[in-house]
Amino acid sequence: MSTLPVKIQRLLYRARPAKHHPKYFEWQTAHVCIFIAENDQHESISKADAKLREERWEMIDFEGGSTLIEERVRADGGAVWEAHLEARAKGVFFAAWPDGILGDKRRPMMLRAPRLTESFIDKVVERAGGRRLTAEECNNDLTRNADYLLDDRVMELKILEEEGLEKETRQEKLAALFGRPVKPLGTVEVDPDALTDEQRRKYCDIVGGPIQNAVKSASKQIRSTKQHLKNDKLRGVAVFVNTGYGTLPPDLLYPIVDRYAKKDTTQVKDVVAISSWLEPGELFDSTLYFQFQPEQPADPTLRKFHRAFWDSVNDFMTDFARGGFEQKGDLMDPLKPVTFEQHGIVFAAIPPHARRRNQGGANPKERE
Repeated sequence: MSTLPVKIQRLLYRARPAKHHPKYFEWQTAHVCIFIAENDQHESISKADAKLREERWEMIDFEGGSTLIEERVRADGGAVWEAHLEARAKGVFFAAWPDGILGDKRRPMMLRAPRLTESFIDKVVERAGGRRLTAEECNNDLTRNADYLLDDRVMELKILEEEGLEKETRQEKLAALFGRPVKPLGTVEVDPDALTDEQRRKYCDIVGGPIQNAVKSASKQIRSTKQHLKNDKLRGVAVFVNTGYGTLPPDLLYPIVDRYAKKDTTQVKDVVAISSWLEPGELFDSTLYFQFQPEQPADPTLRKFHRAFWDSVNDFMTDFARGGFEQKGDLMDPLKPVTFEQHGIVFAAIPPHARRRNQGGANPKERE
């Protein structure tokens, strides 16, 4: 009695390297192809998911699967047939094709860019005609105080350097908000543009948690400074600089900060939201973006600060270029997808650059 050969199942994924991947950076994305020797399609999916984790990749989305027809694959030959033979012999074939020509950890081919730091904002304030508070004006650090004085404004700087969606408590709340029936084996994209107005407000409350806390802290620091300086006429300004919360769209940062300033504080009268992010290109290039909001400040003092910021950015980029784009100091990582699993469902927050590059890539295909 003859036994029929085990079928080979092909499964395609879009994926990102897991943390501490031995070869690739977390911000890189790839198309992954897995062949599994298994008659049962559901079992093949379980085995492929396990192989994906074993190879330290995390699924962004499931792109499709099929049962290979051996005669046709053999006739086509080439890489697909070789992969088929490997799966037949070893039970599994795995391959990943990273998007773009960006190298890896051993040979990075993409330029990274300097991060906006507190010292950069120091220069912006000075250029606008302001200054840091002196030690005496800061009460010699006996109390928590604001950072700068500019005209009649006392300004507190808050820098967002951490990816907010990597917090488990925030992931649980987002899963409850976005959780809904999905296509079989697919993921749920954490996309605020797909929400209703009411859901969008809930989304902003979830992702805005660290911002709300920072706004309240800024209010207390501004109040303390005004009390120490014995000048209640000073007007408080909270300046937020986002260099690390990559899944928070720049166009949402300003309204979230402004909302909390108006809702939760009495000391923060004006807000400024600055975003800086790095996007990898298709080949070796990368692009550094900046955004300053409000884009056209009506207030004369904020207009000075706005102008000083863009003049400082020009100097910042000129110095970087004159230095040969030297890769040293506090460098920014490119935007990266964030994926997490809740209740058996994979959720993916995909930055704009990953959406644009979601098409293309290479993987072995067969004629069925």
